[in-house]
This record gives sequence, C-alpha cells and structure tokens, in this order.
Amino acid sequence: MDNVSVWVNGEEKVLEITDGYFNLILFADSIEVRLTYNMPVLKWQANPNVKSAYGKVAFQKGPFIYAAEESDNESALHLYHVKGEPVAIDIEDEVLGPISVIDVPAQKLEQTEPSSLYYLYQKPGYLEKNLRLIPYYCWANRDTGEMRVWLNDGGE
Repeated sequence: MDNVSVWVNGEEKVLEITDGYFNLILFADSIEVRLTYNMPVLKWQANPNVKSAYGKVAFQKGPFIYAAEESDNESALHLYHVKGEPVAIDIEDEVLGPISVIDVPAQKLEQTEPSSLYYLYQKPGYLEKNLRLIPYYCWANRDTGEMRVWLNDGGE
C-alpha cells in the first residue's frame, strides 16, 4: 500500500501498515473519513505458454483492466504496437461520464494495398500514434467497432 493517506474529519492520520492492512478505530456520532492512495498504471504480460497472448501486454489502473476501442482510435487495432510509458488522464465523456483513460504511445503498421493476399517480403514501416484505452467495463457503449485488451508489445 504505497502512498496511502487517511483523513478523519479533515485531519490527516499517521498510519501503521502491517501486511497491507491498517486499523482505524473511531468513536463519534458523525465521522467523515477520506482515503486516498496511489493507483499507478500497471502493464501485464501473460505466461509465454498462452499462445494467443504471447508478445502482448494489457494495462490496469486500480481494479480495472483497460481496452482499446475503435471509437477512440483508428480501425485495425491489431496493427498497433504499444511503446513508451502510459499516462492516466481523467476525462468527462459525453456517453460514459467521468472516467479515467490511459493514453499510451504506439506505432501502427503502415498498410500498403497489395494486389494479392501473399506477396514478397517488404520491410514494414510504422506511423507514430497515440492509443487511447478505456476501462473494459465501458466498451460497446458508444459505437460499433473493434476492441482489444491484449495489445502488441513494441518492446519498451
């Protein structure tokens, strides 16, 4: 429990945290307790034996897993590779209301329009992009489109 703060009736209390727990004993008819704690963005990876998730990462903030949705990004989400540090931002969405989103730098494979399904190898090009992630519970509330939780890892 890093960076946990507790205020009781506007006064900050000093906590003694043992094994991730603290005791707070209060005696009063009316008490206001305010608890704040750091919720960093966590980057997850699956066990390499999970074939469908190998080379991919997922993001979490607090208790929520996040997803990329086509509503906030371009289509073909499978072409993105996340790179760099994610940043959490609090926004007010017209449909979803006040939510915390994650913006993560990414590169998107630059697509060419080959004339056939298979063609000789060409070194891929990438476009610098930003990928916006929303809490998983919010997806499919705005538009029809793709959604991905496990994103290609760009190696940073």
